[in-house]
Amino acid sequence: MPALKRVKDSAQRSSPVSSTHGKETRTKDQKISRLSLMERIRIVLGGRYNIGLMYILSGLFILSIMFAFYIYQRSRLYTKLNVPSAASYYDNKMNRFWGSYRPQVYFGMRHKGQKSLITGLMWFANDNTNGQIQIRHECSMADKLPKYGWYSHDGSSYGRQQITDFGYEIKTDFVTRSIGDYGGDWSVRISSSILPGSPKNREITLIFYVGQEGTGELFPELDDDYNFTGITGNSNRLKNFKIAFRTASSSQNIKLRRYLSTNTPYFYSMKEFVSANMRPIKSERNVRYYGLFDGRPTNDPTKSLADNLILYQVTGRIPIEFEIIYESQAADNVRAYPVLDNALTHLIKTRQEEFNKKFEEKFKLGASGFNNDYIQFGKAALSSTLGGIGYFHGESKVISEFFKDATDYFEAPLLTGTPSRSFFPRGFLWDEGFHQLLICKWDLDLSMEIIAYWLDLINAEGWIPREQILGDEARSRVPAKFIVQNNRIANPPTLMLALHSIQSELEAKNKKLSKEHRLYFQLLFPKLHAWFNWFNSTQRGNIPGTFRWQGRSEEAVNELNAKTLASGLDDYPRASHPSVAEAHVDLRCWMTAFVGYMHHLAVTVDKRKEAIYYARQFVSLSDVLELDRLHWSPRTETYCDYGNHTKYVKLKKVLNAQGQVLYTRRVVSSKKGPSLRFVHHFGYVNLFPFLMHLLPASSTNLKKILEDLSKPELLWTDYGLRSLAKTDTFYFKWNTESDPPYWRGPIWINMNFLVVRALHFYRSVKGPYKEVANDLYIKLRNNVVNTVFKEYQRTGYFWENYDPQTGKGQGAHPFNGWTSLVLLMMAENY
Repeated sequence: MPALKRVKDSAQRSSPVSSTHGKETRTKDQKISRLSLMERIRIVLGGRYNIGLMYILSGLFILSIMFAFYIYQRSRLYTKLNVPSAASYYDNKMNRFWGSYRPQVYFGMRHKGQKSLITGLMWFANDNTNGQIQIRHECSMADKLPKYGWYSHDGSSYGRQQITDFGYEIKTDFVTRSIGDYGGDWSVRISSSILPGSPKNREITLIFYVGQEGTGELFPELDDDYNFTGITGNSNRLKNFKIAFRTASSSQNIKLRRYLSTNTPYFYSMKEFVSANMRPIKSERNVRYYGLFDGRPTNDPTKSLADNLILYQVTGRIPIEFEIIYESQAADNVRAYPVLDNALTHLIKTRQEEFNKKFEEKFKLGASGFNNDYIQFGKAALSSTLGGIGYFHGESKVISEFFKDATDYFEAPLLTGTPSRSFFPRGFLWDEGFHQLLICKWDLDLSMEIIAYWLDLINAEGWIPREQILGDEARSRVPAKFIVQNNRIANPPTLMLALHSIQSELEAKNKKLSKEHRLYFQLLFPKLHAWFNWFNSTQRGNIPGTFRWQGRSEEAVNELNAKTLASGLDDYPRASHPSVAEAHVDLRCWMTAFVGYMHHLAVTVDKRKEAIYYARQFVSLSDVLELDRLHWSPRTETYCDYGNHTKYVKLKKVLNAQGQVLYTRRVVSSKKGPSLRFVHHFGYVNLFPFLMHLLPASSTNLKKILEDLSKPELLWTDYGLRSLAKTDTFYFKWNTESDPPYWRGPIWINMNFLVVRALHFYRSVKGPYKEVANDLYIKLRNNVVNTVFKEYQRTGYFWENYDPQTGKGQGAHPFNGWTSLVLLMMAENY
């Protein structure tokens, strides 16, 4: 009670006696609330002005904020953008669950998912008398195969491939059936035959393997005579399944049948694994036969582990043929019959007929008057693009200014096209937009799915790594120095070209998008919005209205011209001395096209606030007078980059005292040195305002571009447009002693496609240069189509680029990335 009384008395004494005292109290509180942070700290400290402690506390407070911001900024690099997944929309669609999603090997199947059941084919000829075997497995230019590629592939349920080796060929056929709840069934036929003019007694070893990447087991199935007949197995994703192996060849042709079962984590080095497990079995006619250990080796160090790899080997005289039939146990109740032997032959024939019919409906080459050779060429262009689609899972290695060493990006799956199965069997961001321009003309839904996977790779910053090297198998094909991706580096946003084409086709069929398609674009919008804002903030130039590809190194003094990898045009010459003052005309044009599409998309999905924002951006960026002010050079009458530049540069060898070359260094050969000016190189970059359809049809600048296109001393050749003018000082110049010219002269089909597409646009709209555009369109389209066709006929391949002097293919092959766009030029479907 005494304590309670003291509290009560205290409360009475402290209660306001008058309204004046209450006002004073409130006034004092208001004054304190207006005090600075430093003054408040002084009051909290009891009125003592402890300046040292005050500054320490203030400093710690500021440091804690800075540290929290630093951690936040670091984490954004490897954190996924916090919006719903777009690719998960396709998770329950089983029509493309299984596929030839291992483009890096000559033939292999896998299903979508982090850990897959994988299959693959290996082979080697048995006519080596020196005991050396040359195993074919991964697509490699080093194998120097005369020809290989898909000549029928529908992108979902059927594919037929022909592989020509020396003296014989191998054909692979597959079909899938979407039945049951766990992915359905598939059947594969592998056949070999002798080429005309080759010895009839050629012998070959074929090896087909099945591996389980994740949890699950594989069990070899044997008949009463202990002969291998197939596999039973299970996994979390597939549940129970069985795989039958059926050899259709005459038993007289077969010299060896063997199988090996084991456990291995090294699915990305299967060729080395097989080589290590091959041993000589017998010799006949000076030919040594090699075989796998039959069964599971007794000294296998993994024998305590469940089998996750089984290989089946058949050796004998060509022709040899066998089938592999995968059946999901979940489909047992709905499967009418197994797809093997005659049933498989019939289904392959049916799918081929369906493919042929759909191909003509989509591209109308027959109706356009193309002969059968050109039609088969067109089918190969499409099929090898679809057969190049791969499914990958893993995390990129990335770095930013907040990291000293590379770190892991978030783990993600990716369904993507690949530029080249032999050299670039992985996803590339700017390539993919070109791939989808073709794929969407064949299968809209497939293209939409692939783009959804790509946009799911966007991080919290709005950045997408330009090269996707996901998983051990993909990483094993890339030199270490190229694996790490920097978050400053962009890549042209070509995906929006494909999305514009997709949306235009959907809207042409129906005035309004279906509910399903509307949902798809609603899922994509926040991702594309974040991507655009990342471009708009990180790639913006110092000069208002300009943009600059990040990543050109001022320290690259050993290069004739510092590369611009972000642009996709690598060694195309830019300003001689990289600086923050640079302005790249191609990037401004990409951004103009990007913002135009984003406005259209924002209106479509009822994002009114964003639609207004993009409309204002588009009005600014599409201003041709502003474009001319920033990038039109009155002296050369061309659109140009701007930067710190001189044309008087060369590579100079630096020698030691003994006269040996230590290194090369870029030097300026003029006393004047570089200065801020237009960059007067002429090539693909100068055409971008035309390529993106940004110029009015009546523009005199358009007239000048059309005139320049037709000049043989600049870009025009009988085979297509070269990448850099023949008169340019950098034409076919090496960038370093070990870095040959890449975008400094060769003919690239993706850029020729954009030119042909732009000519088609300007010949179709009213304007004074319509006839000129039409004449150039006809000539250039014919030149490009015939160049790619003739080289395909001569070499059996589509090529990375083409020599402007001879028209011969060069670089990586087969290259059924953007080179396959030749089909759209044939079909005149842009």
